[in-house]
Amino acid sequence: MFIELLKRAINNNSYFGIILDKQKDIALSSIQAINVWIGRRINHNIALKVSTTLDTWDSYMDSNGIFIEGIHDYGIVELDNSYQEYMKKLKKQ
Repeated sequence: MFIELLKRAINNNSYFGIILDKQKDIALSSIQAINVWIGRRINHNIALKVSTTLDTWDSYMDSNGIFIEGIHDYGIVELDNSYQEYMKKLKKQ
C-alpha cells in the first residue's frame, strides 16, 4: 500500500526496480525473506532482481514454507554459458 501511495505522490506510473547482487553468503532466513518478495508477483509496483550464480542460491522456499516457481516468479538471464555448464555438471552427478 505504501508503494501505491508513493507512486501517486511522485506521479510515477512505473515500478521501482531493486537489484540485489549476492557476492557473499546470506543467512538462510534472509534468503527466505527475499523469496517472499520474489513470490509476491507484484511486478507492477516492485521489480526485484537477484544477481547470483546458479549454485549459490540456497533455497527456493520462502519463510512461509511456499516454494517460488520459475514459471511464475523468476527467470534466468544468461550472461555467459554458466547455465549450460551448470546443467552439464548436474547431469554428470
